[in-house]
Amino acid sequence: MKPNWAARLFTVLARHRLVLAAVVIAVMGVCLLVITSLELDMSLKALMPDSSAASRRSAELLDLAPFSRVILVQLTALDSQTAPRLAQAADDLVAGLNPARAQKIETARLPDFKLIMALLPALCDNACLSRLRQSLTQPQMEEAMASIKLELAGAGGLGDLLWRLDPLTLRSEIFSKFPRRQGWPLADPLIGYPISPDGRHLLIILKPLVSMNDPEGAKTLMADFGRLTGQLPEGVSAQVVGAQRHTAANAAAIERDLTLTMSLALLLILAIYLFMVRSWGSVWLFLTPAVAVMAATVGLTMAFPQVSGLALGFGAAVLGIAEDYAVHVHYALRRAISPQAALSQVARPLVMSAVTCVVGFGVLLFSAVPAIRQLAFFSSLAIAVGYLWAVLVLPHCPAMDRPREVSRPFPASSDSIGRVKMVWPVFLGLVGLTVALMSRLPVEISVRAMGLSSPAIVEDQRLVEETWRLEGGRRIYLVRGDPSGETSMDLSGRLTEALNGQVPGSASSLAGLLPPLDAQRANLEGWRDFLAEDGCEARRRLTRVGEAAGFASDAFTPFWDWFFSEGSIITPNALTQAGLGQLVDNFIVDDPQNIRLGVVVAEPDAPEPPPNMADQVFSISVADLERDMSQALAGEKRLLPFCVLICLGVLVWALRGVSLACLAFIPALSGLLAVQMVQLIMGRPLGLVEVAALPLVICLGADYGIVAVSEMMANADLGAPKAIVVSGLSTIAGVGILILASHPVLSALGRTVFIGLMAAMPVSIMILPKMFIPVKGSNDAE
Repeated sequence: MKPNWAARLFTVLARHRLVLAAVVIAVMGVCLLVITSLELDMSLKALMPDSSAASRRSAELLDLAPFSRVILVQLTALDSQTAPRLAQAADDLVAGLNPARAQKIETARLPDFKLIMALLPALCDNACLSRLRQSLTQPQMEEAMASIKLELAGAGGLGDLLWRLDPLTLRSEIFSKFPRRQGWPLADPLIGYPISPDGRHLLIILKPLVSMNDPEGAKTLMADFGRLTGQLPEGVSAQVVGAQRHTAANAAAIERDLTLTMSLALLLILAIYLFMVRSWGSVWLFLTPAVAVMAATVGLTMAFPQVSGLALGFGAAVLGIAEDYAVHVHYALRRAISPQAALSQVARPLVMSAVTCVVGFGVLLFSAVPAIRQLAFFSSLAIAVGYLWAVLVLPHCPAMDRPREVSRPFPASSDSIGRVKMVWPVFLGLVGLTVALMSRLPVEISVRAMGLSSPAIVEDQRLVEETWRLEGGRRIYLVRGDPSGETSMDLSGRLTEALNGQVPGSASSLAGLLPPLDAQRANLEGWRDFLAEDGCEARRRLTRVGEAAGFASDAFTPFWDWFFSEGSIITPNALTQAGLGQLVDNFIVDDPQNIRLGVVVAEPDAPEPPPNMADQVFSISVADLERDMSQALAGEKRLLPFCVLICLGVLVWALRGVSLACLAFIPALSGLLAVQMVQLIMGRPLGLVEVAALPLVICLGADYGIVAVSEMMANADLGAPKAIVVSGLSTIAGVGILILASHPVLSALGRTVFIGLMAAMPVSIMILPKMFIPVKGSNDAE
């Protein structure tokens, strides 16, 4: 065989091995420096599709959802504990928190009724004024005085300020404007925290200053809670519920899995090399995947601003892929008469294999999921580096050119072409079975299945929701102000009115307490006219009725001081000062772009917003997010047939024949079919991770097929059978460890690739040779 480019380049590099070694060491040193300063994104944000502006916006709005803007800490008394003792434990816990990471939300104890009443003039429209005039009639006043005397005679009685400030219960007009859903439970006025009716549970409502998309911050915050809950008095337990806890749990699991799987994968691969290769060359084979992964990691940091820990976690699988080429080169070096002869024989089939894998992974670059795109880039780069290392560097390493070994090669033809038998029935049969199973196998692209949800987290959330009767599944609308000048609160009012017009009582917002400025000004003007027309007569009438009921003439002075005030414009700050800060926090948020958004809380089955408000309204309900993300991810399953067609096309080009290409592709189809069958038997649908991992199975199966067919065609002992076994076992070792991962994404990847390769590897070794018929004749001169 004539020397090719790899053989000629080997001759050139052999004269400059010291320079080559220096370059390799320098590159590895630079890679190590970059990797040591790498900060991984351990959040699940990289699994959120960003293929459209809507999906990107949905991911951004996750931080503004009610479940991400609060952390609930429930203190539970295991025995009889008094509320003050629970409150003291809560105070100690809150005091121990770092104020830069979480702060207590001041839930209203008792609103400031004087400031509450001051809201009425700006809220009172014509309909309200009509009701007020009815309240100021003598029969209504007499009824009100009798009710006050009855309450004062009761055991509890009315607060002194309350009946003097509002003897006619005009506050009901204000309370009718309150949103029907007021968010979290209100605090007990005596201890400052919500207390359950049985007195055994206390709720601390905290505002996290750490984003749910900040894994490091979430882990630190959860560590604070772990330390503080460990210091609770004996007999008191704590349940912590919040999105940051999920983030911290996922980040910790990913980091733990990365450390475990990477370490065990390297040890297992080294053990396989030492046991099966039994040569000092194992050291260089072991170094191959490490070099490939380091170089690919550096390339990933240069191509992407944030590197996903999940994408890098797939590196355990890449460890087994990148070393395939080194293993094949190693066995070829031990069997050929010279390194040049070995490289001349293996360079072409290996480059065909590398191109097939890179192209197959390249399909994933069109994914809508950032983590999958990073996986595709990382894997393609690792494969390319692994190939270049195997062909350019490995032949020059010591102990790689020891005396030749004799092996049992594939049945070789004495002709460079040979022919195949039964390939079309087998190939078409596998394709038919694959298509048939795919039609029966459901594909469920679920966002929820991507995250880790431990039983402890689920149980704590259930306990808190049951204790405080928190309603789940609500649809939350975030309303952005219109560029024309209409504020977010004005639009919130319009949206609330539109939704309630279709389904009464289905939505609520803070718009009732914050009417548009024009409406407030009109209400204040109407209030002034009302005072001028009816104010003095109403005062004389109430004084007369009150004295007849036994009240002093000055008993209602606080009421008249308020009644004759002209009122003022209502602002969010005014509501907060009145003791309604919790409502303001629940219904007004500022997004990362410092745009004020109004919140509308609706029932899960509430109607859709009017079409003319679609550009200003964003839904962040869990159900809607799940639906939108699933729709965006649904296109991921279309990547699989594209990968199959592209890999098959590359094989036709590389092997220069359709029949040979189909033969080489049989291991890939076998791996794909095995994964489908196991999923069906287990009753599990194909998820996003499985869909992303199947191209890996296809590429590796095609890799084995190319090497096997190339050796059978070349009439040469390239050590392909043993190389396939070693590379397959090392890949299975690397990926198989991922099955032990606690994170569902990594575990699903490991399971899929493990099953696929366990089918593809024996097919390439035992089935393909049975389908290749040697042809007698003269071989090409070497």
